[in-house]
Amino acid sequence: MTSNKAISTLSLLLAIRDSHLVRNADRQLLDAFALRGKPDTGHQCWPSYDQLSLDTGLHIVTLKKAVSRLVKAGLISRKSRGYTSNVYTINVGMIMGQAEANREAIKAKKDAARAAPEFPSYTPVIQGIDTGDSDDQDETCGPVEDETYWMNKARYGDS
Repeated sequence: MTSNKAISTLSLLLAIRDSHLVRNADRQLLDAFALRGKPDTGHQCWPSYDQLSLDTGLHIVTLKKAVSRLVKAGLISRKSRGYTSNVYTINVGMIMGQAEANREAIKAKKDAARAAPEFPSYTPVIQGIDTGDSDDQDETCGPVEDETYWMNKARYGDS
């Protein structure tokens, strides 16, 4: 799915949503990185934690934990620049691949639901009723034994 051409910010945000790889603070932070990064630079950005806190509304400690989780998951890479802010790069290929896999799975599930009948197609067999198909008019199968019959038999015994 992914190629060497730049992926737009909107496409990346939709892929983050559809990939279901992260939730909560991690998702907010990944969205902030996607909005801050530029497609022509490979979605690199270098915001400070103060700026990320303003963008997401999250506390700086929460942001640092979320960054470490995203780096550990391989969704972003972090490059330290000494005493200035870090450079963050989003792993677009991983996110786009997972999003495409999830979209295909959802499509397959919807197609399967459309193909399946809404109600089971079976013809109930009623015992003890003459349908006129056989020559043995006096032969019957006895009382109708359905699910309720067996439940009552289990509960109350033979009576």
